[in-house]
Amino acid sequence: MLVKMMKNRAIRKMAKTMPGFLVGSWGKSDHYSIGQVDRAIKDTNCNTDYSDYAYAMFCSEEDFSEVSGGSYHQLSTEIGGMFFYGNSNYSVADFTNSPFEKNIGGGSSDSFGDVGGGFDGD
Repeated sequence: MLVKMMKNRAIRKMAKTMPGFLVGSWGKSDHYSIGQVDRAIKDTNCNTDYSDYAYAMFCSEEDFSEVSGGSYHQLSTEIGGMFFYGNSNYSVADFTNSPFEKNIGGGSSDSFGDVGGGFDGD
């Protein structure tokens, strides 16, 4: 249970801090490169143990497959369940809109209002 809580916090931090860094550094984009995401992970002090989640959030499926042995669809489904009521067809833009960034930061919130939801806090 503690491991799951740590993982969820790490993923939530990535979703909160990385979009602003990515947009501020490289402008708005449909996808970012692995190198750009790696830089964002490092410079926003996100947990590198969960880099595959950042790649699934911000990179193309093709780029994800080049660096990860994991399943893009499995991680996208998990991310969609955490933030978008189970919708795994989110885009980078969904992470960079203001209401999402504002709502995702709350400590032990049970939902993210109008922008996604379902983070269970386990």
